[in-house]
Amino acid sequence: MSLPSGVRLYYGNDGLRMDQTIEQLIERVLPDADTRPFNLERIDGEEVRLSEILVLARSLPFMAKRRVVVVREPGFFAAGARKKGLITAEEEQALLDFCAAPNPDSLLIFRYTTEDAPAAFLKKLIAACDATQCQQPKGRDVAPWLRAEAKKIGKSFTPQALAMLEELAPQDGTLLLASELEKLRLYLADRDDALITEEDVAAIVTPSPTHTIFNLTDAVVEGRTAAALEVGTADIWKYCIPAQIFGIAMILLFCVFFAKMEKKR
Repeated sequence: MSLPSGVRLYYGNDGLRMDQTIEQLIERVLPDADTRPFNLERIDGEEVRLSEILVLARSLPFMAKRRVVVVREPGFFAAGARKKGLITAEEEQALLDFCAAPNPDSLLIFRYTTEDAPAAFLKKLIAACDATQCQQPKGRDVAPWLRAEAKKIGKSFTPQALAMLEELAPQDGTLLLASELEKLRLYLADRDDALITEEDVAAIVTPSPTHTIFNLTDAVVEGRTAAALEVGTADIWKYCIPAQIFGIAMILLFCVFFAKMEKKR
C-alpha cells in the first residue's frame, strides 16, 4: 500500500478526533522512530506564514520515504485573514497550486479548529485537497460514539451507565468524555467483566464545574427544589472555585426573579 502524500485538512470542533487521526497518520507515514524527528515538522499556524510552510512541504525527506509537515491552527484560514495581513492572494494561490501538483515525497497536514462555516479561501482548499470535517457528536450521535470508544478497550455499557456519560457531552464534549473513559479503563483493568455499570461511572466520573452549574440551573428553573439543593450541597462547594460560586449565585438570583415574573403573568 502506497504511503499518503499531498495535502490533508482536518477541520471542525472535535479536537480529539483530529489529533487522534493525525497522530495515527504520522505513525503510518513515518513508522521508524529513529528517523521520524528528522522528517516531522510541527508548526504553529499562528506564527508562521504560509509561504514558509510551503517551502518546508517542498523539502525532501531524510532517510525516509516521506516528510510530514503538521500545521496547527492556521490563522490564515479564518474569515478576513487577507485584510489582517495574515495571508496574501499570492500565498492562497500557491497553496491551491501545491494541492494540484504536490511534492510526492511529502505530506502537508492542516489541523484547524473552528465552529464557523468555512470562509471563502477555506472553501476552495476543501475542494482542492483531501479534507475531512471533524464535528463533535451531538444528540443521538453521542451514544454510538461512546459505544465505539468503549469497544476499542473491550468494554460495553449498561443503559444506565451510558445515559450518565451522555449527560456530560452537551457541555464538555468528547475531550472530557475520552478522559473519563480512560479513567474507567484503568479502574476496570483488573476486572474480567466487560460491562461498565452505573456504579462504575458514578465511582469514577467527576462532574465538571460547567456540568454542575448547568444541572443546578436546570433544577432551579424547572422548580425541582430538592434536586437543586442536592446539587448545591454535594457538588458546588466540591468542584467550583469561589469565582464560579459567585457566578452561580447570580444565575440563581436571575432564575428566581424570572420564575416569579412568569408566575405573575
